[in-house]
Amino acid sequence: MKLCCQHSEVISHLDYLVNQKEQRPDLVPSDTVLLEEYQPGTEYCVEYFDGHYVGAMRKSKRYGTEFLERGYTSELDIDEKTLRNLIGTGARAVQAAGLDWGPVHVDCIVHNGFASIIELNPRIAGSFTCDIVRDAYGFDMVEHLVDKLQGKKVTVPAGFLPAAYACVNFFLESDPLPWSFTEKGELSNPFMHICYGPQHLSNRRRRAFVYVRNLIQNFQPETN
Repeated sequence: MKLCCQHSEVISHLDYLVNQKEQRPDLVPSDTVLLEEYQPGTEYCVEYFDGHYVGAMRKSKRYGTEFLERGYTSELDIDEKTLRNLIGTGARAVQAAGLDWGPVHVDCIVHNGFASIIELNPRIAGSFTCDIVRDAYGFDMVEHLVDKLQGKKVTVPAGFLPAAYACVNFFLESDPLPWSFTEKGELSNPFMHICYGPQHLSNRRRRAFVYVRNLIQNFQPETN
């Protein structure tokens, strides 16, 4: 994915994608190219389960035109009205698509209080998204998906704001070399838990991660 401002940049990026398809067909499995209008604003991920909202997080990206992920955080940095609009926009899309079974991952851009959907995925999300929903909102999407696959009943809590802090930060190949880890590790005290380690994802130019969560939680969910 790349932001292109001129026709020549589009052609250049198409040539790059053709080359990538020849070299890495696992990364570019299709001949279809999607062109979208650029939406300015802050990107958010909104997670749903069985058609119900279970958590949101703000996404940070590296500067530039390639939208490389820097990390995700439960610190949303938006007001209540905007958050409700964000949740409602995703919920209407999930309902319209008929995705009322299991996990759904929605990417939105929020600008001037309004949300624009840029991606809708009927699947569990990666990059520690499920960890943040579990630790900040108290809903374990992986565990409950396994329960559903085994025919067990799943009750989705009616959440809104995160009840704890959780975030993940990624170190990219472009970062200084000392910002890296060769081994996994953990640090903790009664209030905070930190885990870190290598995470080499060439397609996302990622080399390591640091995941932080607050151990003091105040979950008081209501059930739908």
